[in-house]
Amino acid sequence: MTRNENLNEMELGVLTSVLRNVETLYRKHAGKISEMQGQSDTHRVNIGFSVLIDGLDIQIPKVKTRIRYAQIVTDDLMDSLEDPNQPTLFKPDEGTETDAESGQE
Repeated sequence: MTRNENLNEMELGVLTSVLRNVETLYRKHAGKISEMQGQSDTHRVNIGFSVLIDGLDIQIPKVKTRIRYAQIVTDDLMDSLEDPNQPTLFKPDEGTETDAESGQE
């Protein structure tokens, strides 16, 4: 299978435009991306490219390629839920005391 198999002339033009623009945008922002990566604790930067094909004028479509990048931030929260099959012995405000109420910290 060749790279251009099954693509018509317009589709091949869109593909060519996207590839060229992704390279151009990355080259333009590579320094800032590397700087951001070096300043990050994780040394990770998430880079995304999006493409909008405006086919309003089907004879001459416009292709807009966008780059977006940011440091990756990961944050987690975990809750332990009660087993719905087990009866609740105490209501949350009955028979239990928090550390603050018991004088512990």
